[in-house]
Parts: sequence; structure tokens; C-alpha cells
Amino acid sequence: MTDRNPSHRILSRWIVALAMLPLFVSATLTGLALPSPACTTPVVSETQATSTPSAAPTRSDTDGRDLFVPLDGSEDRGVVLSSRGGYVQPPVEPSPTVAPEPSETPAPATDPTEDPDLGAELFAGLLLTILPADKVVALPDYFLPDDAVLYVNTDGLKLRTGPGTDYDILRKLTYAEKVTRTAYGTGWSLVVASDGKTGYVDSKYLSAKKPAPKFPPVSAADRLRAKVVAYAKAQLGVHYELNHASPSTGFDCSGLVWYVYGKVGIKVPRSTYPYASTGVHVKLSQIKPGDVLCWDARADGIRQITHVGIYVGGGMMIHASSSHDRVQYQKVSTYSETLLDVRRIIR
Repeated sequence: MTDRNPSHRILSRWIVALAMLPLFVSATLTGLALPSPACTTPVVSETQATSTPSAAPTRSDTDGRDLFVPLDGSEDRGVVLSSRGGYVQPPVEPSPTVAPEPSETPAPATDPTEDPDLGAELFAGLLLTILPADKVVALPDYFLPDDAVLYVNTDGLKLRTGPGTDYDILRKLTYAEKVTRTAYGTGWSLVVASDGKTGYVDSKYLSAKKPAPKFPPVSAADRLRAKVVAYAKAQLGVHYELNHASPSTGFDCSGLVWYVYGKVGIKVPRSTYPYASTGVHVKLSQIKPGDVLCWDARADGIRQITHVGIYVGGGMMIHASSSHDRVQYQKVSTYSETLLDVRRIIR
């Protein structure tokens, strides 16, 4: 083979010869014999024999006593002449990296959450280290024992046979009902209801503090009834005056009812007799504030409405009393006249 760069080859050989000169001098002075030229196998230690060859030597491998000699003028390929042992370290090609063959069987999962059975077993084992066995065995996986008094914060909360919407419904719990929670898990609680039934409920509908009373929405009719009662109470103490219907001049019984209903925009009879067909009839047990109580206040044997009053709640009515000469409260059950009817004007 013809050298591509003869000058570099000659220069490299001179450098090798010059580098070897100190080694011959050192061997002569110390009485040590140089290795025999016939011996071409260098002495290699056990560590060197078993170790993995290092990468190709570079100038940074030297410590001041070794000399790197490039081959063919290359800065990446060459030999190292060692002043310590007098041998030449040949260039070493780096070993190719071989990727490991892929395993057909995937490695087992190390995260318990990836194995539900293993996770449940570990969790139960953990509980048994801190809790009595009888409190753990009967619980679903991942449930923790508890002992807390809680309240239902919604209407119709479903008490189920298990922790999930697929389980049967035992019954519905009422708003503000008190329950005792005996265990809880992720999103569900095991509770004992007020009637002693045990089941599972959605935890977000439970609260530690008893919720405020929940009042039904007020209808337009109820608001109107409240106004009637308020106007009636405003006339308390006004004196009785037959055939009058004004706070400034006085009221008779029908004049008071006519005036009060007129204040809320409802027209009613000015006299007592027509109330027999005004509005609708309701039972006394179903009476509401604002209803008109119709009485027979004459002992003449003729059954007809001769007195009216406005029911204001709590078993009381407000009426213009001729015997007491004023507008006043009267307990319905103590009024001595004959009750003929209860008429509902606001429906």
C-alpha cells in the first residue's frame, strides 16, 4: 500500500525513536533490562485483562509522563508511549452499543393503584395495623371507620344499599335529618339514619352543621294574604260606627272587610248577606290568614250572615265589634255567635 502522506509517516517514526531514548537510558542506569524484542506480548495486569477497553486515547489522557503520538497525522487516532512501563498502548476502537432484546413479558406493575386486588389488600393490611379487626373486615375497600353526627343538606337524599348509584334505594332522607356516619370512602359515606336504617349516601350532601330551616317559596296569593292581615291590624282600636267604612269615621263589620280588601285591589260586598256566595267555601280546619269568617249574630231564628270578620292566623280574627265599640282581636273559639261559613276570597 502506498502512503498518502510520506512526510508525516517519517516524522512520526522519528518522534517514536526520540521518545524511546530516555527509556533506554533509564533502564541502563537502574540495571533493569528492557523487554526482549522477541517477546511481543505485553504484560497485562488482571485488572486490565478483565476491564472493558477505554475509548481511543487523546491528549487529555496524558499526565505529563506519557506521550501521545498521532498516526497518519490524525488528532483522533494514535498511540501512547508510557515512561512508566516502556510499552506502547495500541489504539482501541470503541465497542458498539448493542440494544437489549425487548422482553415479551411486561414487567409487573409496582404501583398498587394499577392492581386493584393488590391495592385493596395493602390498604386492609394498613388498617389492621391501627384499627381493631372487627371494624375493618365489614367495610368496603378503601373505607375508613368514623363516628360523626352529620346532617342532610338537601331534600330527598337517597339512602342506598352500597356505595354507588347502581345500588338499590332503601329510602329518601329529608332536609336537615340527623345521621351518624360510621365510615367513609371516596365520595360515599356509610350512615345510620334517624330510623335506624344503615346505608350509603353521597358525601357531598352531608354537613357537620345543621342547616338553616328551609321555608317554602312564598306564592303571590300568600303575599296578598299577608297584606290583608297587615291592613286589618292597622285598624285595631278604630271605633265602631254603623254604616261607616273609614279609619277617620269608624267601621262597622262589613265596612272593615270592604275597606281592607279594597286596599289590596279586591272588591268585596259592602254588606254581610252577599258573603254567602262570595269567594269559595273552605272548612274551618283549612282556614288561612285573610279568609272571611261569617257569623249569625242575631237570635231571631233566621239563619243568615249578619256579622263578618277577617282571620289573621293563630286562631285569631280581627273584627269591628259593636259590643266593644271598636276594631279588636277576637279568639275564634271563644266568639259566642254561630259560625255559618268560612269564605276564601284570595285563591
